[in-house]
Amino acid sequence: MRVILFSLIIILSTNYSFTQTLHSNHNQIKTNIATSDSGISPIDVFGWGICKAIDYWEEYIFIGNGVFIQVYDVSLKEAPLFVSEIKLDGYVNDINVHNNYLFVGPPFRVFDISDLQKPTLIYEEFIYNSIERIYIKDDVLFLAGLLGTTRIYDISNPAIPQFITEIYSSSDPFSLSVIDTLLFIGTWDSYSLEVFSISDIYNPKLINEQYISGAPI
Repeated sequence: MRVILFSLIIILSTNYSFTQTLHSNHNQIKTNIATSDSGISPIDVFGWGICKAIDYWEEYIFIGNGVFIQVYDVSLKEAPLFVSEIKLDGYVNDINVHNNYLFVGPPFRVFDISDLQKPTLIYEEFIYNSIERIYIKDDVLFLAGLLGTTRIYDISNPAIPQFITEIYSSSDPFSLSVIDTLLFIGTWDSYSLEVFSISDIYNPKLINEQYISGAPI
C-alpha cells in the first residue's frame, strides 16, 4: 500500500512580498525539504501562511492557509491542481467539510461548495467565544471555542444552522470527538478529558472527567 503524506510548511510572516516569493519558489522549497526517514518522500508542499487546518472531500483537500482557504484537486497525487481560494478577514483556525458544505471558523461561516470554482457563502455568525475546533457528527455540529464553551448546532439545513445548546468546560476546549452518544472534550488549561452523555442532545450531561499529564490535542 502506498502512503500519501500531505505536509504543511508553517511560516510565520507578515511580510506579504516574502510570502509571495515563497509561493513563486514553491518547487525549490519542496526540493529542499529534509526528511529523517529515507523511506518517506514529500510529494508536494502547501502553505506559506499560518496553516492550522486541513480537511478533505472526495478527491479535494481544503487548507486553512493564513487568511485564505485554498482548494486543491489531488486526484493525481504527484501533481496537485489548484482549484480556487477564499480570502477571509482573519486567520482560519479550523475547517470541516460535510457533504457539499464547508464549515469554517472563526467566525462561524458556511460555504456551499457544490461549485468548487466559486464557493458561495450561505451563512455567517459572529460568536463571542471565537472558534478553535469544528467537529461534525451526522447532522450535529460542535464548535469548541474560548471561555470554556462548546456550542452545538443542528445543521440538517446548513444554510440555517439551528443553535441547540452550549456546554461549559473547566477551561478552554481544544479537541473534540464523538463516539455513539458520548462527547469527549479535551481542555487546554486544566489538562482534563471531559466525557458528556449526549443521548439527549438538548441536555448534555457530564459523566466523567479525567486529569492528564499534558494538554490534549
